[in-house]
Amino acid sequence: MAYHCAVNECSNGMYRLKKWKTTTCAVHDVLQSECECSAPFRLYSIPTRKTNPSSRDKWKILINRIHPASKRLLSPSKDQKICSKHFVDGRPTDRHPFPTELLGFPDFKKKVARVLMHDSAPLSKRARREVPEPAPEPAPGGTPEPMETADPVIEVQATQGGSLSINGLLLAIFVLMTVATQLFRQVRRLTQDILALHVQCSQLRKELEALRQTTQERASAASPLPPKPERSNSKKCRVLVKGKHAKSQPNIFRDLLTAKNVKYYTGVRSIALVQLIHDFVKDFVVRRHQGQASVKRKRVFRKTPSKFGPKRFLRSIDELVLVLMRLRLGLDLQDLADRFAISVSLASKVFTSWMKALSATLCHMVQIPDVETVLATKPVRYRGRDLTNLVAIIDCTEIFIETPQDLATQAATWSDYKHHNTLKILVAVCPNSYICYVSAVYEGRISDTELTKDCGFLEQLDPHTCVMADKGFSIATECAQQSLGLIIPPGRRGQSQMSKVLVQKTKKVANLRILVEQVIRRLKCFKFLKNEMSLAAADLVDEAVIVCAALCNLQRPIYVQ
Repeated sequence: MAYHCAVNECSNGMYRLKKWKTTTCAVHDVLQSECECSAPFRLYSIPTRKTNPSSRDKWKILINRIHPASKRLLSPSKDQKICSKHFVDGRPTDRHPFPTELLGFPDFKKKVARVLMHDSAPLSKRARREVPEPAPEPAPGGTPEPMETADPVIEVQATQGGSLSINGLLLAIFVLMTVATQLFRQVRRLTQDILALHVQCSQLRKELEALRQTTQERASAASPLPPKPERSNSKKCRVLVKGKHAKSQPNIFRDLLTAKNVKYYTGVRSIALVQLIHDFVKDFVVRRHQGQASVKRKRVFRKTPSKFGPKRFLRSIDELVLVLMRLRLGLDLQDLADRFAISVSLASKVFTSWMKALSATLCHMVQIPDVETVLATKPVRYRGRDLTNLVAIIDCTEIFIETPQDLATQAATWSDYKHHNTLKILVAVCPNSYICYVSAVYEGRISDTELTKDCGFLEQLDPHTCVMADKGFSIATECAQQSLGLIIPPGRRGQSQMSKVLVQKTKKVANLRILVEQVIRRLKCFKFLKNEMSLAAADLVDEAVIVCAALCNLQRPIYVQ
């Protein structure tokens, strides 16, 4: 039977004793089983219920092994014993018969004191007779006189009016001395540990200083650098340098954009054009509401700043670059915040304010021109007899979005063509690849015909002009009501095979209508519209479509004269 210690968190047992016996003694250089040295611990049996039930119950309470489910004390099993490390004298003695050391649960000392106090119950009559009478103190200058008592049980009146036996007082004193001895041992042990830690800290400080000196010497020998200037607490040294802060703001527009990469980062073909857009739009950017009672504050003192409010973390031109980079590259706000060294909330505010200003100012670059302008700027391939009055080529495109949580919104934005939740817009292109109209954003479930009827594009065209569309646009009746011509590829109309004339006409219309597909591809080069858009960013999709269409109109035409 493998005996082991029953105390919590104690791993002593027969296995460790057998393993210890196979080791070599460091003093006598023989096996521990043959050595005279004593074992590191011994195992003592727990009193049985037949021999000493009261002691067994106290041992059981002190061991304190609790069942995890029922929360009841567990009785020790046959193979459980108590090792010598849990006794004051190293073994159960008459003075210390119970395990009171290192019992493996918190506040075990309080439990030990409580159990030992319960041991101070009144003695039986037989035990009282066996209690020896205390010897009387000798009188000063004489021999001690015998003390006669009528009752063999000597009682001492307590201060509270009760009576305590001599045995109880002695037991209480013994318990207090035991607790005091344990506390003294712990204090001495902690004092030794503190002294050892002080010695280790002093040694580590010396080693750290030596490593610092060695590192500084090596660094100075490798690359000698001028010493850093000491910081001054004076306001003059840290506030103004020629009227500006000593800490310079990052200049992304100057450091990042070049003539080669400006179109990649912004979608604009030149740096001068970016500067021109900034100069035109910057006065329309509104970041906060100015109330009706707000007035312009005048400079009264010399130190009054020219502009009140918190100082900007970015220059105005860098804010425009941030917006264009998100439209062109489809970057997240966290990525832009890390690139521009600002917070995510500030990047969101900058993007929102500039998008509203850009859409409000650049929307005039996306409008339907008059017929004379369209006819004068037509490429050669669009100047045929049947294309004389052609002013626009229309088609619909879809923008992917995240799946909404609302089931009704999911059904409204689901596109059977793309098999995804989308938003749909109508794009109209002039023959010179100029985007003349973009509709508002609709749900992806709507058909192309219904979108064209609802957006009001046909009502904005001049009468007696023509519109080219795909054969899926069933808008012949609406065009006739507005006195508009409609050019669409012919269908089979119930025939098993198209005739040669219809095939040639279909090919011709397809070659001319491909222009709107090319312009939509140019529009989708702005990855903010090409990638899957988050629902938080979908609030600005109308503004984003207008701004991207305006930037596409600043590029060179697809078909040159």
